[in-house]
Amino acid sequence: MTAEPAPRWPEPVRGKIAKIDPYLYDSWVAARRRARVWAAAVREYETEIRDLIGDATVITADGKPVIYRRVTPHNNVSWVQDVLVRADREADDE
Repeated sequence: MTAEPAPRWPEPVRGKIAKIDPYLYDSWVAARRRARVWAAAVREYETEIRDLIGDATVITADGKPVIYRRVTPHNNVSWVQDVLVRADREADDE
């Protein structure tokens, strides 16, 4: 049996106060705002794509597959997972 790894951060102590640089805090808040804006943009683009593709499961751009629509029914639940996934994940420059 192997030992459990040490926790990444110490256990929180209720009421203990720590100081951080105001610039770090402002950067964190700004990044969270930007993430919400980008998430909303992704939802808008996905809605537009879904409206255009209808019942297709392979979506092409310039003749090349760029997105696959994966539909997965799940056991013991009443819903079906319907996701769009990028076709060429290895060419990601992010």
